Amino acid sequence: FELGEGADRAPVEARFSYMWKKFGNDWKITHHHSSVRPAQPSAAPAEASDAKVEEVMKMYKQAAERLSKETTLRLEQEAQLREVIVELEEIKKAIPQLASDK
Repeated sequence: FELGEGADRAPVEARFSYMWKKFGNDWKITHHHSSVRPAQPSAAPAEASDAKVEEVMKMYKQAAERLSKETTLRLEQEAQLREVIVELEEIKKAIPQLASDK
């Protein structure tokens, strides 16, 4: 696989993928893709310090607590809304009765 123009053209490592389809007794390439192979990591990632791990864990716990509070509040609001809907349905049923009582 080569990239570049004219004198700057140079070989690069690449990866390829092909889609094949059988037509009668013959297999034909119906699509292909090629791209430059990603560079391999040069070194293992550095280990995080205990302080950094603690900081990230604290942030995670805070986010989880906030989400839990927000979820609980939303569920409480949904329950209240369902109660209001039930009350409105009861009022709706009572309206014809009230009209006939007049």
